[in-house]
Amino acid sequence: MADNYQASCACGNIHFVLDGEPRVTINCHCTNCRKMNGSAFSTYSVFNKEDLRITEGADDIQSARMGEHGTKHFCRHCGTPLYGLHERAADICMVVLGAIDTGGAILPIANTFCRSKLPWAFELDKMIKHELNMLG
Repeated sequence: MADNYQASCACGNIHFVLDGEPRVTINCHCTNCRKMNGSAFSTYSVFNKEDLRITEGADDIQSARMGEHGTKHFCRHCGTPLYGLHERAADICMVVLGAIDTGGAILPIANTFCRSKLPWAFELDKMIKHELNMLG
């Protein structure tokens, strides 16, 4: 267990801290999450909203409405998705795992919206692996 988790965007303009432990971490395969984050699925850690502290770059956080009740927050410079808020669950924030600097220490426990997952999404471990990139 960490005392807190450091998080940031790819360009380094935004830094935030998550005090406390995630309630849960999930992989979401819904079409909206795939489109919002440009990936086969999105992984989120759910924290208490009060645990989210923006420490640098608050003015660089852009938000976009997602559906009737949700808001996505991202860096206006590099586009890194950061976290989402939902009016119907006002006490939580869904932090994009990739924004957490030590996100590899947090394990997802479930896959949601599996009926809309890409057919190959659960076959990732069977694919050819490269330690860095395919060029070298």
